[in-house]
Amino acid sequence: MAKRDDEFWRAQAGEYVLGTLSEREMRRFERLRARDAYYCDMADEWERKFGLLAEALPDIDPPPELWTRIERQIAGAPARPSLWDRLGFWRGFGLSAAALAACLLAFVVFDQFAAPTGPDVERTAVLSDKTSPAWLVTVDSSGRRLTILPLREVSIPSGKALELWLVRGKGAAPISLGLVPSAGRRALALPELAAASWPQATQLSITLEPPGGWKPGTTYGPALFAGAIKSHAAR
Repeated sequence: MAKRDDEFWRAQAGEYVLGTLSEREMRRFERLRARDAYYCDMADEWERKFGLLAEALPDIDPPPELWTRIERQIAGAPARPSLWDRLGFWRGFGLSAAALAACLLAFVVFDQFAAPTGPDVERTAVLSDKTSPAWLVTVDSSGRRLTILPLREVSIPSGKALELWLVRGKGAAPISLGLVPSAGRRALALPELAAASWPQATQLSITLEPPGGWKPGTTYGPALFAGAIKSHAAR
């Protein structure tokens, strides 16, 4: 029996979950998934990981124009052209959707969500500012290897650096986990202190610091991003 290309099928599973496969590819994957647990497991893993991102997205209230239009249609009055009817809105909406799809597809193509294996638990955090998610952080089951992945472009002021922190319970000093890359994925090996502190950790945060990071004895920089730590069984 020919050896399966794990990377190819993992990418196919991710696109299947996103719904970006062609109709022919979708039908093929569904047939494979129906008769082989190998493909089921891959799709289930992507659903779980994309679900973590979905949970981190902020709630968005419908614009007032939408409710006004619905009320007019219910009442039988002709609806005045609104934001939803204008070409410019749909063009902008399409660009935003395309950007989101491109971001998610990047995860598929480069397999950034590949989870490490282990008998214990893994940890994940999506760090956001006041607008949207900006970083995805995953920690393997040993608690000593961390991966940082940007979810969008983040501008770092000249002469500054971003530093990642493990925030523990009340009264405990945060633990620096290293500097955050301005772009691209980065893997960090963590000290034993960080590995031992995960059970007490509540969230991760990113602060703005001088080049080279925070120096002991100085004040911490402003926190720009933060996210709760979620624990789940290792695969």
